[in-house]
Amino acid sequence: MHLPCLICPPPTAISGLIKCNFILMLRIRKFGYKDAKEVSRIIKECYLKLKIGGHTKKGINSQIDWNSPENLVSRSKNIKYWVAVDNNEVVGICGYDDKKVHTLFVDLKKHKKGIGKKLLSKILNEAKKDGLITIKTWSTFYAESFYNSFGFVTKKKLYLPEGTKDVILIKMEKDLRQLTTVFNKNIIKK
Repeated sequence: MHLPCLICPPPTAISGLIKCNFILMLRIRKFGYKDAKEVSRIIKECYLKLKIGGHTKKGINSQIDWNSPENLVSRSKNIKYWVAVDNNEVVGICGYDDKKVHTLFVDLKKHKKGIGKKLLSKILNEAKKDGLITIKTWSTFYAESFYNSFGFVTKKKLYLPEGTKDVILIKMEKDLRQLTTVFNKNIIKK
Protein backbone atom coordinates (compact mmCIF):
# COMPACT_ATOMS: atom_id res chain seq x y z
CA MET A 1 0.00 0.00 0.00
CA HIS A 2 1.10 3.51 -0.59
CA LEU A 3 -0.28 6.98 -0.19
CA PRO A 4 -2.70 8.15 -2.87
CA CYS A 5 -0.97 9.39 -5.98
CA LEU A 6 -1.91 11.00 -9.28
CA ILE A 7 -2.01 7.61 -11.02
CA CYS A 8 -4.58 6.01 -8.72
CA PRO A 9 -8.31 6.63 -8.90
CA PRO A 10 -9.84 7.98 -5.68
CA PRO A 11 -8.82 5.73 -2.76
CA THR A 12 -11.18 3.43 -0.91
CA ALA A 13 -11.14 3.42 2.89
CA ILE A 14 -10.85 -0.08 4.33
CA SER A 15 -10.62 -0.40 8.10
CA GLY A 16 -8.98 3.01 8.34
CA LEU A 17 -6.39 2.15 5.67
CA ILE A 18 -6.11 3.55 2.20
CA LYS A 19 -6.22 0.91 -0.52
CA CYS A 20 -4.31 1.70 -3.69
CA ASN A 21 -5.69 0.32 -6.94
CA PHE A 22 -2.35 -0.08 -8.74
CA ILE A 23 0.84 -2.07 -8.40
CA LEU A 24 3.71 0.34 -8.98
CA MET A 25 6.74 -1.84 -8.41
CA LEU A 26 5.97 -4.81 -10.69
CA ARG A 27 8.75 -5.83 -13.01
CA ILE A 28 9.38 -8.86 -15.17
CA ARG A 29 12.85 -10.43 -15.06
CA LYS A 30 14.51 -13.68 -16.03
CA PHE A 31 14.02 -16.63 -13.70
CA GLY A 32 16.96 -17.47 -11.46
CA TYR A 33 17.64 -20.67 -9.54
CA LYS A 34 16.96 -18.76 -6.32
CA ASP A 35 13.35 -18.24 -7.50
CA ALA A 36 12.57 -21.95 -7.79
CA LYS A 37 11.36 -22.55 -4.23
CA GLU A 38 8.93 -19.61 -4.22
CA VAL A 39 7.67 -20.38 -7.72
CA SER A 40 7.07 -24.00 -6.75
CA ARG A 41 5.09 -22.83 -3.70
CA ILE A 42 2.93 -20.56 -5.89
CA ILE A 43 2.21 -23.39 -8.34
CA LYS A 44 1.37 -25.84 -5.56
CA GLU A 45 -1.01 -23.39 -3.91
CA CYS A 46 -2.78 -22.75 -7.24
CA TYR A 47 -3.24 -26.48 -7.87
CA LEU A 48 -4.55 -27.09 -4.35
CA LYS A 49 -6.87 -24.09 -4.02
CA LEU A 50 -8.18 -23.26 -7.50
CA LYS A 51 -10.92 -25.20 -9.24
CA ILE A 52 -8.83 -25.81 -12.34
CA GLY A 53 -10.97 -28.68 -13.63
CA GLY A 54 -9.88 -31.77 -15.52
CA HIS A 55 -7.49 -33.13 -12.88
CA THR A 56 -7.93 -36.03 -10.48
CA LYS A 57 -6.26 -35.86 -7.07
CA LYS A 58 -3.51 -38.08 -8.48
CA GLY A 59 -3.17 -35.72 -11.46
CA ILE A 60 -2.91 -32.66 -9.21
CA ASN A 61 -0.20 -34.34 -7.14
CA SER A 62 1.72 -35.29 -10.30
CA GLN A 63 1.59 -31.65 -11.49
CA ILE A 64 2.82 -30.43 -8.09
CA ASP A 65 5.71 -32.94 -8.25
CA TRP A 66 6.47 -31.93 -11.86
CA ASN A 67 6.85 -28.33 -10.63
CA SER A 68 9.15 -29.01 -7.67
CA PRO A 69 12.03 -26.53 -7.25
CA GLU A 70 14.48 -29.14 -8.59
CA ASN A 71 12.36 -29.85 -11.68
CA LEU A 72 11.87 -26.15 -12.41
CA VAL A 73 15.63 -25.57 -12.25
CA SER A 74 16.25 -28.59 -14.48
CA ARG A 75 13.65 -27.48 -17.06
CA SER A 76 14.99 -23.91 -17.02
CA LYS A 77 17.93 -25.20 -19.07
CA ASN A 78 15.54 -25.61 -22.04
CA ILE A 79 12.68 -23.25 -21.17
CA LYS A 80 13.12 -19.48 -20.99
CA TYR A 81 11.32 -18.66 -17.76
CA TRP A 82 10.47 -15.15 -16.60
CA VAL A 83 9.14 -14.12 -13.19
CA ALA A 84 6.97 -11.21 -12.10
CA VAL A 85 8.36 -9.43 -9.06
CA ASP A 86 6.40 -6.96 -6.93
CA ASN A 87 8.32 -5.14 -4.19
CA ASN A 88 11.14 -7.74 -4.38
CA GLU A 89 8.66 -10.64 -3.99
CA VAL A 90 8.19 -13.21 -6.77
CA VAL A 91 4.47 -13.23 -7.59
CA GLY A 92 4.29 -15.14 -10.88
CA ILE A 93 6.07 -17.18 -13.54
CA CYS A 94 5.74 -17.97 -17.22
CA GLY A 95 8.10 -19.45 -19.79
CA TYR A 96 8.43 -20.64 -23.35
CA ASP A 97 10.57 -22.78 -25.61
CA ASP A 98 10.66 -23.11 -29.39
CA LYS A 99 7.15 -24.62 -29.46
CA LYS A 100 5.09 -23.77 -26.42
CA VAL A 101 4.17 -21.45 -23.53
CA HIS A 102 4.91 -23.16 -20.21
CA THR A 103 4.01 -22.78 -16.54
CA LEU A 104 1.92 -19.60 -16.29
CA PHE A 105 1.01 -19.15 -12.64
CA VAL A 106 0.36 -16.11 -10.42
CA ASP A 107 0.31 -15.99 -6.62
CA LEU A 108 -3.32 -16.36 -5.48
CA LYS A 109 -3.09 -13.14 -3.45
CA LYS A 110 -2.26 -11.29 -6.69
CA HIS A 111 -4.90 -12.79 -9.02
CA LYS A 112 -7.02 -10.43 -11.15
CA LYS A 113 -4.42 -7.66 -11.01
CA GLY A 114 -3.04 -7.95 -14.55
CA ILE A 115 0.12 -9.85 -13.63
CA GLY A 116 -0.74 -12.91 -15.75
CA LYS A 117 -1.46 -10.60 -18.70
CA LYS A 118 1.88 -8.87 -18.28
CA LEU A 119 3.75 -12.19 -18.03
CA LEU A 120 2.07 -13.72 -21.07
CA SER A 121 2.60 -10.53 -23.08
CA LYS A 122 6.31 -10.66 -22.24
CA ILE A 123 6.53 -14.31 -23.30
CA LEU A 124 4.67 -13.75 -26.57
CA ASN A 125 6.81 -10.73 -27.44
CA GLU A 126 10.04 -12.61 -26.63
CA ALA A 127 8.90 -15.65 -28.65
CA LYS A 128 8.14 -13.43 -31.63
CA LYS A 129 11.57 -11.75 -31.31
CA ASP A 130 13.09 -15.25 -31.34
CA GLY A 131 11.42 -15.88 -34.71
CA LEU A 132 8.52 -18.10 -33.69
CA ILE A 133 5.57 -17.89 -36.07
CA THR A 134 3.13 -19.90 -33.96
CA ILE A 135 3.18 -20.94 -30.33
CA LYS A 136 1.16 -23.57 -28.49
CA THR A 137 0.14 -24.03 -24.90
CA TRP A 138 -1.53 -26.72 -22.82
CA SER A 139 -4.10 -24.90 -20.72
CA THR A 140 -6.17 -25.97 -17.75
CA PHE A 141 -9.93 -25.48 -18.03
CA TYR A 142 -9.52 -22.63 -15.52
CA ALA A 143 -7.18 -20.67 -17.83
CA GLU A 144 -8.74 -21.44 -21.24
CA SER A 145 -10.71 -18.17 -21.51
CA PHE A 146 -7.61 -16.22 -20.42
CA TYR A 147 -5.62 -17.69 -23.31
CA ASN A 148 -8.56 -17.13 -25.68
CA SER A 149 -8.44 -13.43 -24.77
CA PHE A 150 -4.88 -13.37 -26.18
CA GLY A 151 -5.96 -14.96 -29.45
CA PHE A 152 -5.12 -18.58 -28.66
CA VAL A 153 -7.41 -21.00 -30.48
CA THR A 154 -8.57 -24.22 -28.82
CA LYS A 155 -7.43 -27.30 -30.79
CA LYS A 156 -8.24 -30.40 -28.71
CA LYS A 157 -8.21 -32.00 -25.26
CA LEU A 158 -5.09 -33.84 -24.10
CA TYR A 159 -5.25 -36.73 -21.63
CA LEU A 160 -2.12 -37.27 -19.51
CA PRO A 161 -0.45 -39.56 -18.81
CA GLU A 162 -1.36 -40.77 -22.27
CA GLY A 163 -4.46 -42.96 -22.21
CA THR A 164 -5.59 -41.88 -18.72
CA LYS A 165 -7.69 -39.00 -17.48
CA ASP A 166 -5.64 -37.97 -14.42
CA VAL A 167 -4.77 -34.68 -16.13
CA ILE A 168 -6.93 -33.21 -18.88
CA LEU A 169 -5.47 -30.17 -20.59
CA ILE A 170 -6.55 -28.13 -23.58
CA LYS A 171 -4.12 -27.84 -26.48
CA MET A 172 -4.23 -24.28 -27.84
CA GLU A 173 -2.31 -22.39 -30.50
CA LYS A 174 -1.62 -18.76 -31.43
CA ASP A 175 -0.32 -17.19 -34.63
CA LEU A 176 2.37 -14.66 -33.65
CA ARG A 177 2.57 -12.90 -37.03
CA GLN A 178 -0.17 -10.40 -36.11
CA LEU A 179 1.20 -9.84 -32.60
CA THR A 180 1.88 -6.25 -31.66
CA THR A 181 3.80 -5.39 -28.51
CA VAL A 182 1.36 -5.03 -25.63
CA PHE A 183 1.42 -4.43 -21.88
CA ASN A 184 4.89 -2.92 -21.74
CA LYS A 185 4.03 -0.34 -19.08
CA ASN A 186 5.21 -1.00 -15.53
CA ILE A 187 1.93 0.22 -14.07
CA ILE A 188 -0.86 -2.33 -14.24
CA LYS A 189 -4.30 -2.37 -12.70
CA LYS A 190 -4.47 -4.04 -9.32
